[in-house]
Amino acid sequence: MGADVNKCNVNGSSPIYAAAFEGHTATIELLYSLGGDVLRADTKGHSAIYGAAQNGHTDTVALLHKLGCDVNKAADSGRTPLYAASQNGHTDTAEFLISVGADVTKAANDGRHPLWGAAFNGHSSTVRRLKELGAVVNQRDKDGFTPLYVASQKGHTDTVKLLHSLGGGINEPNTIDGATPIYIAAQFGFCDTVECLHKMGADVNRTKEG
Repeated sequence: MGADVNKCNVNGSSPIYAAAFEGHTATIELLYSLGGDVLRADTKGHSAIYGAAQNGHTDTVALLHKLGCDVNKAADSGRTPLYAASQNGHTDTAEFLISVGADVTKAANDGRHPLWGAAFNGHSSTVRRLKELGAVVNQRDKDGFTPLYVASQKGHTDTVKLLHSLGGGINEPNTIDGATPIYIAAQFGFCDTVECLHKMGADVNRTKEG
């Protein structure tokens, strides 16, 4: 019948991307055998391997890597498949990507990196594994926000504790207005996080100007 296996929708997503996003590995193999392009990205630069990583489909990621997808290929935002997996807490997928060459410290255009994304969403097990595999705990984004800062901002107390145990600075201010982790936790009303930071030695009287 001659259907075009690479025909994209209005967002530039191909049939292979759609299959990858949902983790349909066998469908990708079929589409590839029919001439499907595994490297094609959508209008925002999201590739098939990015979509699979975002949803934690490790087997699909492994197949796409085998078929030639670059594990460090970033979307237009600069976010990589590893960032996508990490921010959603898909530790196994993140670990696989790193095992085949993904850069654990590679930052997006805004300076946010895989460990930052995991910390922001409170995925403590992912944070721990990324650190074990070479991530930098105090690596800042372009606003000077550390992973511990953004974990405090979101009230992820367990993640804050973990980051501190891994060397995260509890008094490290951002570079926009000098707010510290305890300041931002207080601003958003996270009492448990404030108490935790205080117990770990955070300065409760430090102003935003330092």
